[in-house]
Amino acid sequence: VGLFAITSCSERLPSAVASEVERWETQGWRYLETVGQPDPSASYIAHVSSGSADRLVACASTGEEKAYATSGEPHLIVTMGRDPMNTFSLVFVSVTESADLPTPKE
Repeated sequence: VGLFAITSCSERLPSAVASEVERWETQGWRYLETVGQPDPSASYIAHVSSGSADRLVACASTGEEKAYATSGEPHLIVTMGRDPMNTFSLVFVSVTESADLPTPKE
């Protein structure tokens, strides 16, 4: 059942975004939601994890912003876009306490 939910969710996202979601899910993160409007021509820009922070804020160039309380669950925010002025964020939560943070794509 869990696999079906992840697959169907990724299928609704543009392919470049779905690929980025899959990349992080294989590293121990579970996709929660997107903040902003996904762009089919977007690419990876940056990521940040909560570490010991109590909260993280996901932002988009549309002005959307959402805060996540991270106590007890490490969170990850991945920023994607065509350029720094056209961005959106993918929000993930750790599936395990030792979720990996892969190095950014070249």
